Amino acid sequence: MEPEMQRASRIHPAATTRGRELIRHIVVHHHAYLRRTLPSLQSDLEGIGSDSQALEARRLFLDLSDELALHLEKEERILFPAVEQMERELENGTAPLPPGCGLEGPIAQMSFEHQNALAALGRLLQIVAGRPAAVGAPLGPRFTELADDLREHIRLEEEELFPLARRLAGIELG
Repeated sequence: MEPEMQRASRIHPAATTRGRELIRHIVVHHHAYLRRTLPSLQSDLEGIGSDSQALEARRLFLDLSDELALHLEKEERILFPAVEQMERELENGTAPLPPGCGLEGPIAQMSFEHQNALAALGRLLQIVAGRPAAVGAPLGPRFTELADDLREHIRLEEEELFPLARRLAGIELG
């Protein structure tokens, strides 16, 4: 059997729309949430003081916000369209992309960025939680909500979308 046909035979027909459904959910719910929430959190951080921890929190948040904006762009312009294309090709019975089709690099980069974002957010949560109640308390629940959304966003990609993309691309799962 040709490699393309072997790959297509490993993918259950019902799974071919799963990537698009996941992508749509991630973009509509998680990416939109980040685009709405990050600017208002940045404004709120201006009021937490001017000591070294407040300055660190603002720096961490600005770096995180910039990195997330680039991350979302890379997903929406590179990775997600590639997954959608592979699904369409399988549905239409056209030849899938060559094995691997260059997806392992973008997936590895997205995973690396996920870990960096979670680490930065963890440090931000520590700083905000340690602020005096009058200053840090209003931000605590908002950063916790951000962390919860980001964790779910990352879980969907790492545990569902990326393994599906690897199967579609014929990348062996270890």
